[in-house]
Amino acid sequence: MSRSRYENGYSIAEVAVVAAIVGALIAMAVPSTRRYLDDQTSADVARSLAHGLQLARTEALRTGRTHVVFFSVGGAGDAAGNPLLDSNGEAAALVILDDGVTGAANQNCQIDPGELSRSMTANSKTQWGQTFAGTLKAPGDLSPIPLATGSSFATPNGAASTWVLFRPDGIPVATDAACNLGAVGTGNGAVYFTNGDRDYAVTLSALGAARVHTWNRATGAWKS
Repeated sequence: MSRSRYENGYSIAEVAVVAAIVGALIAMAVPSTRRYLDDQTSADVARSLAHGLQLARTEALRTGRTHVVFFSVGGAGDAAGNPLLDSNGEAAALVILDDGVTGAANQNCQIDPGELSRSMTANSKTQWGQTFAGTLKAPGDLSPIPLATGSSFATPNGAASTWVLFRPDGIPVATDAACNLGAVGTGNGAVYFTNGDRDYAVTLSALGAARVHTWNRATGAWKS
């Protein structure tokens, strides 16, 4: 008596067809999964940058000392050009510096030896700037600085900057390389970065509130 097809199992041709279908489905899913993971990572980076700004403000209020937040936009360092590094000596995306009491000798907007600082390690999957948003700024970014490098923060005289200072009262203000402080309202600005598939912005209001925004390619607008 001959065995049925099911008793004999699947033929090599049938297995090959199934394998080809499964392989095609996996190939279709991998790019989508990778984009999802990259977006999740980038969203975490944006939240961490916003948290860094809020932490600097909180610490300024708590300690009564000035705190400066430096961003490595375009490879920038602190006000003196010192590189931004994390605790392991690796490149940092952000450094929060406790710069001391306002007017003190070492309150100079520079990372001096022995000063307390916190850092956020740079992420290799993101880069400063924007890919899709063009020149359209995120909501709340009222700075006159154009989006040329990924930062719209400014110095007191209106030049482009990559840092912002929090006074002991928690108000962010502009500062220049000589640590001259601007007036209330000059600390407004934002940093922008992209993962090549989506743009992100972290804005800082004139009173110190940080918000995260993402660029919606479907609508051509920023969303919070």
